[in-house]
Amino acid sequence: MRAPHPNERTPILIQPASWKTRAFDAREEERVRQLIRDEVLVKRHEAYYQARATIKYNADGTPDRIIAYLLRANSYTADVVEIKLDRNYGILSVREGPDVAGEDEDQ
Repeated sequence: MRAPHPNERTPILIQPASWKTRAFDAREEERVRQLIRDEVLVKRHEAYYQARATIKYNADGTPDRIIAYLLRANSYTADVVEIKLDRNYGILSVREGPDVAGEDEDQ
């Protein structure tokens, strides 16, 4: 029997980018959670307490990117990841680091 991955059950909270995008966010929450879990969390061996994500949209209402803050389980630090998306939530690129947090206009 395999040992469970430390981030297999990490809670992922989707925070609304704004009041006007709340309807989009609610419909796409499960898809975004699965993307974060499959493409970010389970590919890391660092244990995370929680992930908090925001979906960013283009002016026409299509998804542009996801900004995820990964809160570490063993320290008071976080990793920041940006997932660039196409119109259908396909992944174009994954980028991480402090420069991603600096570009997040909501934080």
